[in-house]
Amino acid sequence: MSVLKTTGKKKRRVVITMALLIIAAAVLVSRPGILREIKDAVQRKGDVPKGNKVPTAPEQKPVRPESRHTEPDKKPTVKLAIIIDDVGYPTPLIDEYGKFQGKLTFSVLPFQPESANYARMLHGAGYEIMIHVPMEPENYPVTKPGQGALFVDDSRDEVEHKLRSMMHNIPQASGANNHMGSKATKDHTLMTHTLSYLKAEGFYFIDSLTTPHSTVKEVAREIRMQSGNRDIFLDNHNDSIYIENQFEKLKSMAQENGTAIGIGHIQNRDLLSVLNRQATSLHEEGFELVFVSELMRN
Repeated sequence: MSVLKTTGKKKRRVVITMALLIIAAAVLVSRPGILREIKDAVQRKGDVPKGNKVPTAPEQKPVRPESRHTEPDKKPTVKLAIIIDDVGYPTPLIDEYGKFQGKLTFSVLPFQPESANYARMLHGAGYEIMIHVPMEPENYPVTKPGQGALFVDDSRDEVEHKLRSMMHNIPQASGANNHMGSKATKDHTLMTHTLSYLKAEGFYFIDSLTTPHSTVKEVAREIRMQSGNRDIFLDNHNDSIYIENQFEKLKSMAQENGTAIGIGHIQNRDLLSVLNRQATSLHEEGFELVFVSELMRN
């Protein structure tokens, strides 16, 4: 009797199991992705602490194109470079120049009492340094250009030796311009010797244009050297009104040509006053004060 009961129970289990398998097969046919859903649910259950609901990702709202912030176009700037000549003579203005809020390029006369000291100090303060190369003027020897000057009768070796000594005295320099030199810059041979050596040392050259007959531009073009020339002397007269007017002329030239180079002299207090006044409004007027080397790259 007990054997019959056991057999009947087994039959019922088999029937129930087969029914469950049929139902499961029907579900799988109607919903083929259910196994993936069950697997994902099991994984989420393992990641979420008991009693907590599975968090849902916040709805992502589309960004409207008009809501994107775009930077306005920057105001185009006109570039100005100011060279301060005759650095090297003792001057009480040196500390004030060292505090100027803007870019200045200081051209240092070699072999003067403070040449090496001022060049080191100004370069350390972040300014650009040039060598103010003394060159033969028209009325030499009545006017003397200074120690180590270049003369039209100098050989190539003499020119290179003198320039090498200047670079040793002012090692911070990356460019040069002429001090005096109305006779020297007219001499094609001398300027070829001079500019060729400067180019080989990685220097640029700015012609101070002390004569309308300068050969600097021609020679620089022949040897493919970075060069330029001054547009205006700012302080031929030691008067603040004159200097202010010259600065305005410089700005006008820069607006017309895109760039301009002005030259002033470190011993002139009125020049420093004008520079400080101008510096407060240059940016708003669309001007950018740059180092001379930055114009050479343009």
